[in-house]
Amino acid sequence: MTSENLRKQAEGALQDQPLQVLEESRSKYADLYDLAPISYFTFDKNGIILEVNLTGATKLGVERGFLIKKPFSFCIVPDSRDVFYSHLQQVFRTRTQQTCEIKLVGKGGIQFDAQLESLLVQDSEGKSSQCRTVIIDITGHKRAEEETRRLLIAVQQEKDRLSARINSINDEVWFADTQKRFILANSAALREFGLDSAERIGVEKLARSLEVYRPDGSPRPVDEAPTLHALQGEVVTKHEEIVRTPASGELRYRQVSAAPVRDAELELMLIQERDKAKKLLDIAGVIILALDTEGRVTLTNEKACEILACIKEEIVGKDWFETFLPERIQDEMKAAFKKLISGDLEPVEYFENPILMSRGEERIIAWHNSIIWGEKGKIIGTLSSGEDITERKQIEEALRKVYDELEIRVQERTAELKEAEASYRELTESIGEIFFAMDKDLKYTYWNKASETSTGISAKDAIGKSLYEFSPEIKIIAASGLAEKDKLKNIADHTNAFLPKPYTAEKLLGTIHDVLSMK
Repeated sequence: MTSENLRKQAEGALQDQPLQVLEESRSKYADLYDLAPISYFTFDKNGIILEVNLTGATKLGVERGFLIKKPFSFCIVPDSRDVFYSHLQQVFRTRTQQTCEIKLVGKGGIQFDAQLESLLVQDSEGKSSQCRTVIIDITGHKRAEEETRRLLIAVQQEKDRLSARINSINDEVWFADTQKRFILANSAALREFGLDSAERIGVEKLARSLEVYRPDGSPRPVDEAPTLHALQGEVVTKHEEIVRTPASGELRYRQVSAAPVRDAELELMLIQERDKAKKLLDIAGVIILALDTEGRVTLTNEKACEILACIKEEIVGKDWFETFLPERIQDEMKAAFKKLISGDLEPVEYFENPILMSRGEERIIAWHNSIIWGEKGKIIGTLSSGEDITERKQIEEALRKVYDELEIRVQERTAELKEAEASYRELTESIGEIFFAMDKDLKYTYWNKASETSTGISAKDAIGKSLYEFSPEIKIIAASGLAEKDKLKNIADHTNAFLPKPYTAEKLLGTIHDVLSMK
């Protein structure tokens, strides 16, 4: 083989591969990752921080460089550390997305509640040895939930106090709200009508189900029901009617009195509690939503109105599932809700699902859910706080696509390099002269067959050894910049040519030719 043929083959094998596409993908991914308004972390299985974006470092109030290769546990309050490590174990064991809540220490030493969403990802070698974690500050969620729960507990306590009072009365006593639903009844009323509870029973629905007559024997219309008149602000005194009671099936003559509730002390307390809660709920940055056992909205806040593009009057009292969920998931969500209310399904603390705005657009909401318990340990509804994560999901999807693209580019580039390396090795093995490669510490990393034949030293014995361990009469090409200058000086007697920066195929081929031409 002539030197010219050798040069042409080497040029084909060692030609630099285009990196522009790969670098563009890397740059795009880095920009999305760093500038995302969400805290992103990458952990190994031991909880060591491998990567963190600028948002995450800023949230913790720590320089990003300081966080890398540090245990994340130093950012976690002691009581939450076991939860974090258990979370990591689940991610690596199940290889599925996992969620947990912990308390972190942020900027200025201020503690905050955080939700972690983690998913296993592959490292540069294709191994699933890392997990990518989104960290979300849910302090607002927790505060709003706690205040709403406190309000509901206060209301329930007042109902219990009132219930204890009216249960001592022998006559029937019923209470209804402005939504025309009974919310409380004493033991005499429940017994007479064969009911376990009066909560959430529609006034009109109950009136239609009863056989009721006027004193003259003519049927009494539903709109003459005393309760409905009282709900319109009227006071009804000793209204006479004849009703067939469901418990006994007998016709009974009754006198019914009904009036709006006017307990000044109670009303003032409830107004104060309501106003205080309303202010707290309306400044919360999350949706607050309470549903009764039928799935109707009983409580919400301004954030819900903003996201749904509705006023409160268009939300409260509506069937949540039929009005505000996309049709494709209504049946599934309704069925799960009924099982939850009946106690046949354990509550899911965290859940994501789309909701439907008034103008038909969909938004993705991350919900934190809990059960509302009434008297006698009965479920009377659910309480949820929800965060609009639509933009976050869009960013995550964009990151995923760019990351996948980057992985493809890296795999393609790796394949190209392996192919080039294979061609390079094939070429150097065909050379009849001694040829080897060294790393920056002057240790042999490659040793061709001609080197084995000429020196009697096998590649197995040579690779990994230092030049100082044996110095055969061989020709060396030293790449300046790859080895330290003092080390290059020490091997000057054995070095026949230097390859200066920048390393190009043309310069390398020229140097190889010069060395091989030496006598």
